[in-house]
Amino acid sequence: GLFALNPDRSLDWQAASLGARLDVYYAVGLQILQAPFLGHGIEAARFISDWPIEIIHMREGTFHHTHNGFLQLWLEFGVLGGALGAAGWFFFTRHVAHWSAALQPALIASLAAFFFVFSVTYGAWQSWWLSGIAVAAALTRFVAHGAERDMA
Repeated sequence: GLFALNPDRSLDWQAASLGARLDVYYAVGLQILQAPFLGHGIEAARFISDWPIEIIHMREGTFHHTHNGFLQLWLEFGVLGGALGAAGWFFFTRHVAHWSAALQPALIASLAAFFFVFSVTYGAWQSWWLSGIAVAAALTRFVAHGAERDMA
């Protein structure tokens, strides 16, 4: 009960450590090199059981997602997935220029927050993450259009 409120007792610090992330990133990077152009397929990290290195910083010695959306795109879809991800990012960042100068700082901050979370969080296809992106985009659009109407 109360132990859940104490992070020293309820969190698996070893699995959440920088060493664990680096283990995962290194293993994923090496696995990407096995199929760099076409990738390994969607949700590949869940199904790969023989990683090229020993995962020493995690209890299970394996993981179910890359903890990095960009590496996940490349692992799953190869260079094509990476290129599509980069094109999508380019589209969204260029689209900010079409909004009023008063709204651009908030939009840039939203994109920066998304970029950071996507860089270090769990799997890219988790429903809470995709739902959060959709809700944030809808709210941003709603508020921005309302603010532009108020400024006019």
